[in-house]
Amino acid sequence: MKKYILSLILIVAVVSCVDDDYKLDGGTSSPYVNMSTYDFLASNHLFDTLVMAIDKAGLKDVVNSDVTFFVTTHFSFRKYIDVMTVRGRAKYNEPNYKYQFDSIPVDVLHDSLSMYIYPGKIERHNMSKEGEVLTNAIGTQLRISLEPGDDYTGDGKPLVEKPEFVFLTYKRGNYWDEWDAKNLPATEIDTKDRIQTSGLISTTGIIHVLPNQHTLFFTKN
Repeated sequence: MKKYILSLILIVAVVSCVDDDYKLDGGTSSPYVNMSTYDFLASNHLFDTLVMAIDKAGLKDVVNSDVTFFVTTHFSFRKYIDVMTVRGRAKYNEPNYKYQFDSIPVDVLHDSLSMYIYPGKIERHNMSKEGEVLTNAIGTQLRISLEPGDDYTGDGKPLVEKPEFVFLTYKRGNYWDEWDAKNLPATEIDTKDRIQTSGLISTTGIIHVLPNQHTLFFTKN
């Protein structure tokens, strides 16, 4: 089942401001966004902090080139800032220490944001459940996969054909986990995020939206 919109929450928040013809869960619709990737992000408040980060890192032209961009909402930045605040308070023994967006060095922001950007168009029909490990320009490896979902029934009734979700996975141990691995040690289990909205096609590239629960740069608590 081909689907472009995979989340009720984010389709309301993200897509409704762009194209009212979108349907939930694979309904007939066009995935095309009639604007550049940067302009699409700038048009929605969920991406305000991301747009600020793109500008600060000098990545606007890259984002607007022929790339696939796994984008983060401002919730991911908030989670990252919270994690870094806790780390800073422990490191400096300062209970009032507060990490802020402006605390992120430009070079760190540039390189870390670049891990979400891949050349060319990575679309759902080119993905497999086992996934493909891709290495970006700064050497970060992420696995991109399209996997059947087990936690979706649709109006309380089992589906004959399970919906498929795009996942972005970051390796934690020495080896990649199997795509369907279960009961792995918590210290080694890969960080696997299910994309909320996948397959948006801007006038310049492809956009996949990471979940609000994603912590920026896959930073662990």
